[in-house]
Amino acid sequence: MLATIVRSSLAAPRIVTALSLLVALLGTGALLGARLDVFPDFAPPHVLVQVEAPGLDATQVESLVTRPLEDVLGGAENVEAVRSTSSQGLAAIQVVFGRGSDPYLQRQVISERLGGGSALLPPGIGPPQLSPLSSSMEYLLHFGFTSDRLSPLELHDLVRWTLKPQILAVPGVAQAQIFGGESRERQLWVDPVKLNAAGVTLEELSEAARRATLISGGGYLETAVQRLVLRAQAPAESLSALGQAVVATPAGVPVRIGDIAQVRDGAAPRFGDAMIGGHPGILVETSTQYGANTLEVTRGLEHRLEILATQLAPRGVRYHPALLRPASFIE
Repeated sequence: MLATIVRSSLAAPRIVTALSLLVALLGTGALLGARLDVFPDFAPPHVLVQVEAPGLDATQVESLVTRPLEDVLGGAENVEAVRSTSSQGLAAIQVVFGRGSDPYLQRQVISERLGGGSALLPPGIGPPQLSPLSSSMEYLLHFGFTSDRLSPLELHDLVRWTLKPQILAVPGVAQAQIFGGESRERQLWVDPVKLNAAGVTLEELSEAARRATLISGGGYLETAVQRLVLRAQAPAESLSALGQAVVATPAGVPVRIGDIAQVRDGAAPRFGDAMIGGHPGILVETSTQYGANTLEVTRGLEHRLEILATQLAPRGVRYHPALLRPASFIE
């Protein structure tokens, strides 16, 4: 049979040449459009669900959050295994599906299950959140920022509110997680002597702070020529405005938050830190969207970061590129 093929090829050299060129062109096109990643997608389809449980230890998280959600998710369609990790203040549940499952369909199934499972959680527990759909390798690029001019709080604000939206705008980037620095929060430093003298409890103070920062709509008022939007209560956007919020009015005299506590902008308690070159800084871990080309996304993200780095340099922020770059294993 091989001899027949050889004789036929020699008899029609032009046809063989044309077919060879066609196969070469098709192969080149397939190679250029191939989705390149560090490893083949060996892992079965899975979904990661995370739930924040502030104030609970690992045992409480296990009994009050993890187990109820495991019972709900375990009965979902085509589920092969449910694995979980319970730690202080956080429950992480991984739902593994059978091979060949549609990743978008499986996320829809889990979302429907979580809609009913949220009602089983105790008050004060954050809503269950699905991790972004990413590739099996997950990691795309790790990079960092340090500054000898900005405080850890200011550097974190810069990365969180200015840089992160631009990083996520790069096509193919699924997630950007920030580690290190200090997260800003509004704090009330209560004076116990003044609190006792005013006859106010901590619960009343907490409720007053909640009301002062609550955003509520007031509907609208229509006139003959226009519609006026009403706001029932303006939120306390500044420290001074929050300090003027009324806690109680014993004997007709208003007691304000600023009378019994100092209102400050401070740093939330840290859970971990980041050191870059022996200096405290911000570490950013990015992941690749499912089906994206790791090489293309990495190069696009690096180009965006190079532009941002030139804008940050005058502010005393140093960019540390490619602390971890899986695309280098492909190149």
